[in-house]
Amino acid sequence: MKKQFIHQIQFQTPASISTVYNFAKKVERRSEWISIIKKVELVDSPIKIGSKFKEFTNKGTMILEFTALEPNNKVAYKTIESKGLFADINWDIKEKNEGSFVQISFSFKAKGFLKIILPLIFNKIKKGINEDIKVLESLLLKTSIN
Repeated sequence: MKKQFIHQIQFQTPASISTVYNFAKKVERRSEWISIIKKVELVDSPIKIGSKFKEFTNKGTMILEFTALEPNNKVAYKTIESKGLFADINWDIKEKNEGSFVQISFSFKAKGFLKIILPLIFNKIKKGINEDIKVLESLLLKTSIN
């Protein structure tokens, strides 16, 4: 698992940094904005660095682990069990213009058969992420209004 495929998204939202931070760490809501995720279950609670959660996707089940929790600044987690695709996801949140500037970095590695096809499907993965981020932005907007 050597080659990494990285995709970064940046956007600004009127949601406060605390709203974005709380949304980012509430991984149970990932199924609301990530199209391939059907359900998320926390394995460990309360959430802290090292806490795990399971994602049930249309491609199988993955287990992820929190690697960073810096209040109102950063949330990060990574795949620790998967059938082939492993991701590190980092949310960096900064206060900007009475709202938040959000950068989410996705770093993918693969093993097995997926290692061969990841270069071929990475553009499709990026397109899916870009569409999911639009849903995320609208959820954050709704959350900031309420």
